Amino acid sequence: MAALALAQQNLGFPAPGPKTNQMIHELVDFILEKYEVIDPGTSTVPTAEKILGDEGFKKIVVNIGAVLQEQEKKPRQKKVSKTVEERAGEYSEDNCQARLWKRLPGDMSYDNLQCSGKSHEGGCFCKRHQNQVDKNGGVWWLGKITEDRPEEPHGPPGSKNPRVHKWNTDSEGNEVVHEKKKSPKKSSPKKKKKMSPVDMDVAELEAKLAEMKVKKEQELEPEPEPEPEPEPEPEPEPEPEPEPEPASDNLELDESESEEEEEAFMMVHQHGIEYQVNKEDNIVIRIDDFTPVGTWDEDDEHIIFDEGCEDE
Repeated sequence: MAALALAQQNLGFPAPGPKTNQMIHELVDFILEKYEVIDPGTSTVPTAEKILGDEGFKKIVVNIGAVLQEQEKKPRQKKVSKTVEERAGEYSEDNCQARLWKRLPGDMSYDNLQCSGKSHEGGCFCKRHQNQVDKNGGVWWLGKITEDRPEEPHGPPGSKNPRVHKWNTDSEGNEVVHEKKKSPKKSSPKKKKKMSPVDMDVAELEAKLAEMKVKKEQELEPEPEPEPEPEPEPEPEPEPEPEPEPASDNLELDESESEEEEEAFMMVHQHGIEYQVNKEDNIVIRIDDFTPVGTWDEDDEHIIFDEGCEDE
């Protein structure tokens, strides 16, 4: 009989709950099988029922159940990721040494953002950034967080549209002010005010009367009679249909299908890495191994990484 059932049926003390049933059972079996347990009163090996009936053991079981039940009542706290501002300037020797570029207003970034991934096999970078370094001659294009930053780095390498990336501070550490571009105001055409005959001079009155006279004559003119429709010409004999051309149409279909596939996706960059976004459901896929890593936020134009993702 299981330890929990024995506790409920024979021992008459509160059971610790279903989660500890297996723990108690394994504990008793482990003690009896692993060690030479002798009952000092009988000089024999005790049974599981006798161990569960021991007052001291019952107290231990009840305490275990009380602790576990209390833990179940506590709500689990959700992991809250730090903002870019909170991460700026933080450094850890155990983390990847790659410097990151995260977009700020004005298409700029902090220069002191460190990758939060753990170093891979005692190296300087995490597994993902180490792969990028190996592909680009052993150099990370944004530099290590422990070294001086590169001024106006050009990248990311391997991207279809590499470009110059800017920092939010100059070389002396002064903050670069982001100036918002002002859109020119569209001027609406002014409406002409209707003038009363009292406010018109003689020339304006004469012009107004002439305009009204012309308009009235146009209304009184009879509409011209419609011209008779010409008789339809005899239809020409249909020409023989041309023979179908060979399989070049398939190539055109393939090209149109590939264009449709390209329109279903778009490429984005974050942390200096290129990702593919499915426009239908905004799922973000890492290009290196085609693994989904998060979703694309269309409003803020950045990736919301899945919890526990090493790209975060």
